[in-house]
Amino acid sequence: MSLLISTGNGALICHLNYINKIYNSVENNNNEKLKLQFNDKLFKLTSKYLRDNQVKNNIEDKCIKKCRKRKKADVSISPTDHKKIQFIHENFDKIITVDVKKNFFNCFNVNDNNIEARAASDNFYCNTFNEQTEFYGSNPTNFSVIKKINDVDYVFPNDCKFYCYDVRLISKKIDLINQYDFVLMDPPWWNKFIRRKKETKARSGCGNFFFHQLVVVFCCIFNVIYFYSYEMMYNDELVDIPIAKLLTKTGIVGIWCTNAKSHLNHIVDVMLPAWGMKVVATWYWVKVTQLGDPICDFNYKMGKQPYELLIFGARVENNDVKIPDQWLLVSVPSSVHSHKPPLTEIMEPYLPKNPNCLEIFARYLLPRWTSWGLEVLKFQNMMLYNSIKNKEDTSLLINHNAN
Repeated sequence: MSLLISTGNGALICHLNYINKIYNSVENNNNEKLKLQFNDKLFKLTSKYLRDNQVKNNIEDKCIKKCRKRKKADVSISPTDHKKIQFIHENFDKIITVDVKKNFFNCFNVNDNNIEARAASDNFYCNTFNEQTEFYGSNPTNFSVIKKINDVDYVFPNDCKFYCYDVRLISKKIDLINQYDFVLMDPPWWNKFIRRKKETKARSGCGNFFFHQLVVVFCCIFNVIYFYSYEMMYNDELVDIPIAKLLTKTGIVGIWCTNAKSHLNHIVDVMLPAWGMKVVATWYWVKVTQLGDPICDFNYKMGKQPYELLIFGARVENNDVKIPDQWLLVSVPSSVHSHKPPLTEIMEPYLPKNPNCLEIFARYLLPRWTSWGLEVLKFQNMMLYNSIKNKEDTSLLINHNAN
């Protein structure tokens, strides 16, 4: 079970437990039964997550330029935002009590700035280069299997479907017949700062962490498509995704959102209305260390927060949605960017029995889900798993360069 605790304020979940549960019994290429365990180092956040410069630089080394940046960041927030942060902070404290910390979290603090998690993340990025190809496939069996694609081993959960295509092609590849009870999206929101940082790091070429950026440059020079991450999309492009045609009449859409007001406003004021939908609930994913502490402090000034938003929408005429509003989802996050926690168990009470679910911009597969995205197999790579030995033919259907 990924769900550890559920209260009126929110839930505590374990992403790692859920992955290991899915792959408790897997059949490999030799028809051997294996038990897979996900690389737990990726979740080994033993202390608050600091940027490298925050760790290396002491107070004496701080220059005037950095002081100015900090001063700029210390801009007061609006009373509404202050109230929201205070609400999340107080409800977080109600969920993560002393007893909860004692029962579910470690009691020893290791001030190493999460060196193992960082190293595992770096290793993952540096060793998962793949040429981007278009394909779709499925594992129609009722058990997980390991299969090769382009000489790389991947694990596929039971009863899953997946499409590796640009989201702009979704109307050409999936029937728009109002078939999904739940559509989940994790959009690659446009961010000028991140884009500039990526370009700067790609030019610098320094450090193992940025080794993969050299490959980006190489691929750009030689016109090779590089399978690393989603290209950021402008907000207006996201409106064109035919969500209304994918959802059933009582269907729900869930949209992961950063703390940028522009993105939240776009969801509420533009995206959902364009789909004939309205906001029905807002959740806050609070990220914690293995000690049960937020990965960074709740910030009552403009700056980084230890949480992200999950906005739920339903059709304007649908007044029967029972999803709780202003709810907290608490978990230890993966150290790999955009590795969101699974929502299957959490959403079960709010969806029909055996729901038909779709994830767009997916980075991993789930049992009984359809997954769409250019990184759809990102976290299925067997390099992320340790296998333990625990015969009938399996049939993973893969169609490369499919029309």
